[in-house]
Order: sequence, then C-alpha cells, then structure tokens
Amino acid sequence: MEGGRPVIHAPSDLLEGLESLWNDQSREYQENQFLGLLLDPSDHRIQRAEQTILAWAETLSGWDNDATENHTWCVAPHVIRTAVYATWLAMLKPWAPSASRKLATDLKQFCSRHVAAVLNGRAPSADNQYLSLSLACTMTGDALIRLGEDDDSARWLLDMGLPRVRKWIGLMPKDGYSGEGSTYHQDVVGPLAAWLSM
Repeated sequence: MEGGRPVIHAPSDLLEGLESLWNDQSREYQENQFLGLLLDPSDHRIQRAEQTILAWAETLSGWDNDATENHTWCVAPHVIRTAVYATWLAMLKPWAPSASRKLATDLKQFCSRHVAAVLNGRAPSADNQYLSLSLACTMTGDALIRLGEDDDSARWLLDMGLPRVRKWIGLMPKDGYSGEGSTYHQDVVGPLAAWLSM
C-alpha cells in the first residue's frame, strides 16, 4: 500500500503489450481519413477522404463476384457507409461537380445492378437482409439528392428503400428479436439499426 492505495505490479510484458496496442491504435486513428477529420479538418485531410470515398465507390461499381451476387445484403453496408461519409464530407467542403457526378454514377450502378435487383425479389421481413438492402437504397438515394445529384435514379432508390425500412420497423417484434442468432444481432442487425437514426 502506498498512500492508502494498493500498488499494482503488472508484469513488464503486459505493460509492453498495452503500450504497443496503444501505439497501434493511436497510429490507426491518425491515419484514418474520417476519424482524423474530427481532429484536423484541413484541406489535405478533406482531399484524402474525398479520394478514398471515390475509390470505394469505383470499387463497388465494378464488383461482380460470388459474394456480391449471392450475399448482396453482406456487401450493401459498404454502399451505406460510402454514401453517408460522402454527405458528411460535403458538410466540410462541397464536392466538385465532376467528383459528385462520378460518385453518383458509381453508387447508382452498384445499387441498381445488385441491391435493388435483390430487394425487388424479396418479401417483406424483419431480418437483417431486408434491412440491409432497404437501408442501402434509402441512404444512397438520400445522399445523392443531398449532394445535388437529384435525378430519377436517386429518387427511385430513395422511394424503393424508405417504405421498406418503415415496413421492417413495423414487422420487428416488440421484443426486438428477429429470429436470428445473437451473433447476427450484435454484428449485423445492431450496426445496421444504428443507421436508422440517420
């Protein structure tokens, strides 16, 4: 005891491990374009974040693989994140018209070829798949409209997704259990439901 408090003697390897973890997390936080913007919304960081968003959207537009085709609801959150980050970034600095058009083209291509196609074939349900697909259409359509890319495709995505999100909420049992396992609730349904507050 020192000064009435117990003294904890941690093994040096534990302290070294904690220090290493702290340094890794600090470095990752500084390197993350979006978290870094919270600390330093400089033009350089904004430009890096914009480039990252455009690269994500371009990657999504070219995705034609087994996962995208057979597990569309698993990749749909990528388009949600991309669309939301694009609107957050626009609050710091408006997108250049050419960049906004490119982003819109890529996101609409991914959503129309994959997300909307699968969602249109789905019966309403309160599962993670229906929520993921519905939110992807809703958030993408809304983001594109907010970014000034208000055309028939953006409206079509919003009009397709939003009523289905509302239906998902209405179908969810009062106890919040959608019939899926705890891992799905923790790792899929919970994070998707967080986007509902947007």
